[in-house]
Amino acid sequence: MNKSFASLRILPVLGIILILAGYFYLTYQTFKLRDKREALKKENIQLEQIRMSKTAEIKRLDSIAGIQKKIISESTDPKTVEEGKLLEEKIANISTSHFTQNTKGENSRDMAAQFESKGYKYLYNRDVENAVRAFTASENAYNGYHQVYEISRYLKKNEAQLSDKKSDFWSTAYQQILQNFSWKMPQDAKEKLSGLTK
Repeated sequence: MNKSFASLRILPVLGIILILAGYFYLTYQTFKLRDKREALKKENIQLEQIRMSKTAEIKRLDSIAGIQKKIISESTDPKTVEEGKLLEEKIANISTSHFTQNTKGENSRDMAAQFESKGYKYLYNRDVENAVRAFTASENAYNGYHQVYEISRYLKKNEAQLSDKKSDFWSTAYQQILQNFSWKMPQDAKEKLSGLTK
């Protein structure tokens, strides 16, 4: 009888020990997750900086390509024109000289969001020309805003295939935009584009 009482007295102590052990384990896991979250935040900031620098570099190269194209087209030397055409085929870059680079003070996130929203509306209606303009205006309002620059470039590159609203390529374009250019894309736009791919 005394042995069973002694073992019964141990049970609450064991329960308290297990509760304390669980508490310390959960506390440890919380700190571990907090550290991981902070590391991911820092990594996200670094990736954002890399993306913005790459976007700026692409714009610079596009600008150079635009100047080069102009020089070649205005050249009277047939050899320059011929070499220019070959170079154009190799590069296969779109001249995007209509993009502008802003100082921080010139950037307007609100305007960029408005133009981005218009761009998606044009996309849903398969209006490639106005979609390009709207996404370009969004980029010009706030350089590096979401992935409007990349979407505009993609649409411009495939404008010929997208000029027909009944083209089957629209479904492919929606899929490509969702797959490759959906970073920070508004959730409603993701859902709408996802529906349009079906």
